[in-house]
Amino acid sequence: MYDDILRALYDGQISPWEQEPAPTARHAMAQKAYNDAHAGFFCELRAAVPKLADQLEELLAARNDLSYEECAQAFAQGFMLGGRFMLPVLRPDSTDRAV
Repeated sequence: MYDDILRALYDGQISPWEQEPAPTARHAMAQKAYNDAHAGFFCELRAAVPKLADQLEELLAARNDLSYEECAQAFAQGFMLGGRFMLPVLRPDSTDRAV
């Protein structure tokens, strides 16, 4: 059974971290609402205080970079935890089932 899972992961049938899942209609609506709100906000802010608009864009970009790193770290930790769960399965001759 685990050979099938590993094969599916290797073949890309199980979505790896760099692939985004197909967006649902609900996600697409939420994304459009966000994009519209973002564009409207920044148009108004840029007209009123251009320097602040640029600073806010930089701040949001830095936060996005941080979020990416946090997600990558969470993925790695989850993968390692999954590995710990799999150790007893991959060592069937072991009498010690606790990891």
